[in-house]
Formats: sequence, C-alpha cells, structure tokens
Amino acid sequence: MLINSPGISLEPVDPNVAGISLPLDQIISINTSPPSVVGIAPQDSTTPSGTYAVGDSLFFEVVFDKPVKVRMHSIFSFKLNSILIIANH
Repeated sequence: MLINSPGISLEPVDPNVAGISLPLDQIISINTSPPSVVGIAPQDSTTPSGTYAVGDSLFFEVVFDKPVKVRMHSIFSFKLNSILIIANH
C-alpha cells in the first residue's frame, strides 16, 4: 500500500503494522496540512548575541507544531525584517 498526499513523498506502508488491523468499516482521518513554524530562536551556545560579519554562520532552532523529517540538502526560506533569507541545511 502507498500513501500519497500533497507535499509528502511516497513510502510503502504496511496495512497490518505490528499485527494490528483495522475493521473495514473504520473511518480514518489523515491531517495533510503542512507543519507550521511556531518559534525560531538563535542557539545561544553557538550564536551568542553580538555583531556578525557577512559570511558568518548563525545557528537557529526552529520549532514546528508537529513532527517534521528534515533530509540532507533541505532549503529553508523565511523573511527577516522584510528581507528574504534562504538557508541551506
């Protein structure tokens, strides 16, 4: 069985996970809304308060409202004081 949802990659799913099966008349609801950012904060240990030069690395912790899976070579974009920031992971 494959699950397909906008913004989610196809991955095989075992319909009898851990030997648990659902009755045929069971209604299943899947929330397909994307995760939302609920907070962004600099990591104090690696990005202390101060002045930074062009090219300096800044490290942030991003908190989402639901679990997310970040893959290598992910790109995050956000606005900071109306300036579009693009960060590569």
